[in-house]
Amino acid sequence: MSDDYYDVLEVSRSASAEEIKKAYRKKAMEFHPDHNSGDKESEEKFKKISEAYAVLSDSEKKNLYDRVGYAAFKRTGNAAPPPGFDFFSGAGFASTGFSFSTGGPGFGRPRVVPDIKVGFSGKLSQIINGAKIEATVNRKIVCDDCSGVGRIITVNKCSACGGTGGRIDSRMANVQFVTTCRACAGTGFESTECATCKGRAFSIVGENLSVTIPQNIAPLSTLKIEGKGNTVYYQGGKMTGDLYIVIDYCPTQDGVTLDNGSLYITTMVPFDTVFSGKEISIDVFGSKKIRFKLDHKYESGYQYVVKDGGLTKGKNAFVKVFIDFPKNKLSKKDKEKLVKTLGEIYGEPDTAFQPVTIASSDDRRY
Repeated sequence: MSDDYYDVLEVSRSASAEEIKKAYRKKAMEFHPDHNSGDKESEEKFKKISEAYAVLSDSEKKNLYDRVGYAAFKRTGNAAPPPGFDFFSGAGFASTGFSFSTGGPGFGRPRVVPDIKVGFSGKLSQIINGAKIEATVNRKIVCDDCSGVGRIITVNKCSACGGTGGRIDSRMANVQFVTTCRACAGTGFESTECATCKGRAFSIVGENLSVTIPQNIAPLSTLKIEGKGNTVYYQGGKMTGDLYIVIDYCPTQDGVTLDNGSLYITTMVPFDTVFSGKEISIDVFGSKKIRFKLDHKYESGYQYVVKDGGLTKGKNAFVKVFIDFPKNKLSKKDKEKLVKTLGEIYGEPDTAFQPVTIASSDDRRY
């Protein structure tokens, strides 16, 4: 059996009082407990029929039902609202925006938007390693008992406006100025605070989330987590928004810069390692190792290009290698030995120089 009172009595919404009464008598005779002893289903149908007639046979209750629907009888009758029913989507009411109603009488909903936006500030090392965000997000879940309004409308006429929904503020000549009654918000009926949410219209639920940060995500990029936003009433039903996490970080840390998947690195290498021509490896925050071979022909600060050495496939690593000369004090004997060896290779060192412009070296690819 339908929950709609008109469907219960099988009459149209334009049915007259006499037609409603006639339909009730017919249904009541069919499902009366005296005629269906022990039949629980018939007993429940009889209760629903009596409930429908009690509302539709009373002009004031019928008018309220036609305007508001089940929400008006949640605490004053036995009716229960169908799932997803929106108090402000009935006839004569307009729902605009995501979280509250305007354009018709009724109590407005709190301005709660469905989507939640939060920020995460981290370090480059966390981004490169694909670290996890462990956090608790406070979500607002709309109250079903009052449809997110915070109040329950009764069938009692508003004492402030006499059930008209408006109040005469002033008269001027033959014109009277009427404003919406603040006591009943224009409904014409008294209301009570929702006992479930205590007038707040929603509850706050803390949800623990674990989100992995994608490697190579650009600064100020946004991650979307579907279905983890607030739950609100919108356009006649409930909807749940999404959670948006804005990821912010400095793209440079400890000699490493990330730019669209490419890595730019600076490092210091001892001069003897450079002259050895060996392959070296550079550890990038424990996430990856970049390997390439040094060439002593290039001066300090030369930039090596390591193909596919970037953070993502097809991206390169650009490594500037600065030569680190010994900082420890050489003995006179070792110093003489070193100068002699270099002299045998390069000849006697020059001591007179002129200012010159040093052009940047061409990149050497490996």
